[in-house]
Amino acid sequence: MRSAVTKDDLKVLTEADRKQIRKSIYSARAKERPPLPQTLAELHDTNMSVDVTTKLDEPFLLANDDENNNIPMFSTSKNCKFLVFTCDVLLLDGTFYSTPKLFKH
Repeated sequence: MRSAVTKDDLKVLTEADRKQIRKSIYSARAKERPPLPQTLAELHDTNMSVDVTTKLDEPFLLANDDENNNIPMFSTSKNCKFLVFTCDVLLLDGTFYSTPKLFKH
């Protein structure tokens, strides 16, 4: 939005115009994305139906255990091997300000 609006446009646009433009952009982007899953079963089904790969064409979804309702694990085999074979200590941060509504911490 900033690159499309020039300084001259700012003299004409009101705050309400700016909010409406942002709302329109958000709405257009939302139409391009699939709806968010509402249940763990939907989440696992979505993960199974989408080919999740990296730019190097490596699989990025490592685990998707829908039978036990476990959360999916996203990473590459290369990243996991790096952690196992090169790191002596692995530090994790368990402090999260928010989580998706399907998960608790």
